[in-house]
Amino acid sequence: MDQQRFKKSNRDKSPRGRLLIQHYIYDLQARSGGESRQLPSSRELAAQFGVSRCTVTRELEKLVRDGVLVTKQGVGTFLAPAAKTGPLKKRIIGLLFGYGVNHCYSEYNWKLIAASGTILIEHQCLVRPMSISSGEEEGFYQELCENFVDGLIWFAPPKERFPIIRRISRQIPTVVFGSSVPEECNSLTVDYTEESYQEGKELLREGRSSFWGIMNNDPGAELYLRGYRKALEEAGKRLDPDMIFYATSALPDRLRQALQAGKHPDAFLIHSPDLREETIRLLQEFQIDFQQQCRLLCSSEAVKIPGFAGWCHEQPYQEIGEAAIELLLRLFAGDSRIEHRTLVTKHFSVNLK
Repeated sequence: MDQQRFKKSNRDKSPRGRLLIQHYIYDLQARSGGESRQLPSSRELAAQFGVSRCTVTRELEKLVRDGVLVTKQGVGTFLAPAAKTGPLKKRIIGLLFGYGVNHCYSEYNWKLIAASGTILIEHQCLVRPMSISSGEEEGFYQELCENFVDGLIWFAPPKERFPIIRRISRQIPTVVFGSSVPEECNSLTVDYTEESYQEGKELLREGRSSFWGIMNNDPGAELYLRGYRKALEEAGKRLDPDMIFYATSALPDRLRQALQAGKHPDAFLIHSPDLREETIRLLQEFQIDFQQQCRLLCSSEAVKIPGFAGWCHEQPYQEIGEAAIELLLRLFAGDSRIEHRTLVTKHFSVNLK
């Protein structure tokens, strides 16, 4: 039987169950030669793929509405003839990060890939994480065009890539996500400055003004600091630049030296993900109390670190993916309006008494 080409699963887990049915129908249609062919019953498909009959029924009903399948009362469900439906078209969406030449992705990038990719697949798209080998602009543009993608989502591009984004967006529906985006393209952003400004005011209400940070040296770090700096200045205080430590692979000696000198922060932002655990361990070594003495500010991954207590923020990965796909689908439908959307991160406290 045709369905024997697919491995059986004992789990009915969304969206996996739906994707198994979709891919089975797509594979069956591709090999049918354009002829109508009867499908196994919903009970047989459910048993074969290890999903519930409800999952099978919902997906088949959707494909009937889309004209991919037809039902005959009292007989069963069939592939619609190719002359009526044409081939089942899946758009290919490319995902690019930064300069577009990534071969290794960070924790942050992988989460964006996972969230966006899952939602794209649910919308009947194929996903292609991309890495362009050409360094110069014209070669980069040509190689990008030769990937034959139907749409593009570009995450966190530097301003040096904006000319290419403007060119490619005239050829391929494109959505950009980042702290800085070209005005001529549909885009998504998170206002980190406003969010850190509000967080800074909350720290001041708690009586905290000795602000330290371990930061990546990137534009996102400066946006965070800009908000905290604004909140402190409005309160007649200042952000001490000597207590902002920039590092990516190892904790700077200056941080340990400051702690050894008896200086203690009452708020500490950990913006460098690779040094998250090492920073917390160092503060614990100097018996910094995270309940009262020092408010830790960190990404949500810090909840896995023993002894962590503080304020967490989490990127709206799901919302970024959903909004990007919504903008792409609008472009596919021929709507050429330019839209810029601002999203917000999620904030919550962990282990605070």
